[in-house]
Amino acid sequence: GTSSVSSEGTKVVFDQLKAQVDGDPLEGSITGSGGQSVPGSKTEEKGSHWVFRLSSSRLNLDTFFPPSTPEEKKKAPSREPWNLSFLSNLSIDAELTATKAKFHGANLVDTKIVAALQRGRFSLQVLTADFYGGSSTLLAQGNFVPERSQMNLSRILGEMKNFSLGRVLQDLTEDNSYGGTSDIIFDLSGTMQSNADLYAGLSGIWSMKITDGVYPAFVGSETAG
Repeated sequence: GTSSVSSEGTKVVFDQLKAQVDGDPLEGSITGSGGQSVPGSKTEEKGSHWVFRLSSSRLNLDTFFPPSTPEEKKKAPSREPWNLSFLSNLSIDAELTATKAKFHGANLVDTKIVAALQRGRFSLQVLTADFYGGSSTLLAQGNFVPERSQMNLSRILGEMKNFSLGRVLQDLTEDNSYGGTSDIIFDLSGTMQSNADLYAGLSGIWSMKITDGVYPAFVGSETAG
């Protein structure tokens, strides 16, 4: 891609950025700075701060977060503790908007992702204005403890309202047998130190509502309504 680049001291700015990520257009700006002491630290450790302001008309998020392969899904998740040392002196302020996006097969329209990391505390917000005819909101908050290889999720809240269940399942599983409208809500928290804890370490509530559709797996017949 192309960008104008400027620097002053420990700060570097990539402005008017226009790039291609696996063929998807990406534009905006990236600012990085370092050499500043971290507030509240016992020693004058040097930290780095990055600000991302990016947008795309079409973005495949699997480029950054690839789905598991069938072989990987068969394996038991690793219990090896995460190495989170790189987060010790890192702060991030990021905003990404995408007119159309794809994530693990699901198609999202008008999505905005806002993420922040500072002094080990993080927050993440993912808003999708059109999620298969409905809407989707994901909020996550917590903190990292690098010396313990630990991530504490104080809350991860998901709300997907009034979306087409059949269209989602067709994109995710290529099964077009289902129809109807659905709501899914979950509110979870937990502590994790390895890939094995990604689900096992979470507790909370989860609910699903489905209406006005065709569910052959439930009624035992592909022709029943």
